Amino acid sequence: MRIVMTPALAALASFVIPGLGQMLSGKFKRGLIFLVPVTILYLLYYKFPIVGLVIFVLVIYATYDAYKITKAKESLTTS
Repeated sequence: MRIVMTPALAALASFVIPGLGQMLSGKFKRGLIFLVPVTILYLLYYKFPIVGLVIFVLVIYATYDAYKITKAKESLTTS
């Protein structure tokens, strides 16, 4: 069973796990660029709660980026 990657699904995946949407869209390195820092910041969050704001911004941007990447890839394959 093959899952068709839509922009909405990529955005949802990246919202749940930042970087996952990029990875599922074929941009593995770009996904790691989001996943690694967010993971480190999650670990720092317990000691420095203000880091939560940075995590929030990164999650929102990762969601947007996954949507944008998949939308561009989708438009290239349909044209």
